[in-house]
Amino acid sequence: MDRNGLRGRIIAKGFSIDEFCKAIGMTRVTFDRRMSGKTEFTRDEIARIMEVLELTVEEMYSIFFIKKVA
Repeated sequence: MDRNGLRGRIIAKGFSIDEFCKAIGMTRVTFDRRMSGKTEFTRDEIARIMEVLELTVEEMYSIFFIKKVA
């Protein structure tokens, strides 16, 4: 997951992290766990994120599913 990419999109849309969490119906603690990699985002959560951030399918894949090659 591209954590920096997601944070950048959130900020670019004018949200604070707390505002964004509220918009997608997630607690800050849960969001932080997802961002740290302790747990994964569910499909429903990804769908809400796509809607709130107005992401295209390609953007969603680049953030959530494409692994970086070292």
